[in-house]
Amino acid sequence: MGLLPGNWSGGKADIRTFMRNQPQGETYWQRLQGQVYGKYMNRAVLYPEVANFLLRLKARGDEAFIVSHKTEFGHCDPEQVPLRREALRWMQANRFFDSAGFGLAESNVFFENTREAKVKKIADLECDLFIDDLWEVFAEQHFPLNTKKILFGSSTEGQKAAPCELISKSWREIAQHVFGTQEEEEVRAQIEFALGDVVDSTLAIEGRANSRVFMVNSREEAFAIKFYPDVTNDVRDRLGAERSASEFLNSHGVKSTVEVVSAVRDLNIGVYRWVEGVNVSSIRNSDIEQALEFIEQLHNIRHAPNATAISNASEACLREEDIWNQIAYKRSNLNIVTKRSPDLEKYLLSEFDPLFAELSRLTIKRFPKRSRLARLPKKDRTLSPSDFGFHNAIRKEDGSLVWIDFEYFGWDDPVKLISDFIWHPGFSLSAAQTRRWKTGCLEIFAGDKDLTERFLQRFPLYGLRWCLILLNIFFRPESDSESRGRIQLEKARTLLGTVEKAVVDADITT
Repeated sequence: MGLLPGNWSGGKADIRTFMRNQPQGETYWQRLQGQVYGKYMNRAVLYPEVANFLLRLKARGDEAFIVSHKTEFGHCDPEQVPLRREALRWMQANRFFDSAGFGLAESNVFFENTREAKVKKIADLECDLFIDDLWEVFAEQHFPLNTKKILFGSSTEGQKAAPCELISKSWREIAQHVFGTQEEEEVRAQIEFALGDVVDSTLAIEGRANSRVFMVNSREEAFAIKFYPDVTNDVRDRLGAERSASEFLNSHGVKSTVEVVSAVRDLNIGVYRWVEGVNVSSIRNSDIEQALEFIEQLHNIRHAPNATAISNASEACLREEDIWNQIAYKRSNLNIVTKRSPDLEKYLLSEFDPLFAELSRLTIKRFPKRSRLARLPKKDRTLSPSDFGFHNAIRKEDGSLVWIDFEYFGWDDPVKLISDFIWHPGFSLSAAQTRRWKTGCLEIFAGDKDLTERFLQRFPLYGLRWCLILLNIFFRPESDSESRGRIQLEKARTLLGTVEKAVVDADITT
């Protein structure tokens, strides 16, 4: 329709504000609404985690109403598409009224011609709380005093006129606020929706840092159900990346990975075949060989025609500048939380920062001809899990390893892969195992003539990066981070000492 600049971005409220500030803006805004909620309503998709919210609501047995300010036809729609009809069709297509879906009663959907009538209906229904994306609804004179207000969005513009008990763009956060901690039946409802079948049993798997994983049995089949982190707070498409990686690897005969069954976008859930086995608690020399074999398989299939469709790995470092920027960014972010922990502040200022500055000076001195901005040629890049290690492996009964967690999979510099495997704090390698890993990788990536020098230069930098990643615990609420923060800080301090030693003893063969 040509109503917004090509590079414009924002949400519904942002669009409305932008358009209303243009000449004839109100007319164009109404025209846009007529098109979006009429002719093109069938193209709409559920906002992330609305489905999870509705399924939790259903599992709890709470009654829900939808009250919408929506006229029969758009004011400026030349085609006069019935807006209410299209809205109901969309809800039907998205299983709002399906007993095996979200289970809402169609009779609980109300359309009103004016905002005043909408507010009156909310009052008549005696709603305990109401969620809306426009603060003006809450500011209406007759909005019921006993109905709690939750604003879906981020603007605090109307907070003085209509105070809300929660303002959030995250439906997961809204669900947590409204329902509290998830009960077993609420989790089961989401899993059954994802599987499209009944569930016999569920078991939460402990130890997965970023995602929640459940072992699920359904009709004598076992699945791993993975709930990914809230996309509102992390825009990386972890579900899409892991699904694509699993399908790509399986299609090329890489058997030592999990098999994806489905990816349920509406719930941000991945369904995988269950792998029977145990965590890798002690590392055998044969495990190093299996790790090298897997990395060699990845490198060998990099020329496959469909490999070109794979994106860069999460936080890929294809230039030297990338790793420096990542360290600087993570270090700067920690300034936000240093006031909560004098020990953290002392560590950063008196230990981390001096070594970071010294490493910057030494890098220029030792490698004066290297450009920070030079991009690694495509021929020298490899496919990388990006979070590769024995913390993400399952040992089967026969001793073979299955590699899991490909949320960050993509193209990257082999140096980052080699370095992260050594530095990762989730497992420890012996000196002999570290040497074997390095020499094995040198053989796999032998075609990369610059690999050795790049490794010598950047290996300590990846160690510094891990020193900062260990401190992410401090971004959690104080009640969650205080005791664990001290533990993580001590780990970071120990790792920093190892990094300092690596700066002095830089050698790819030891």
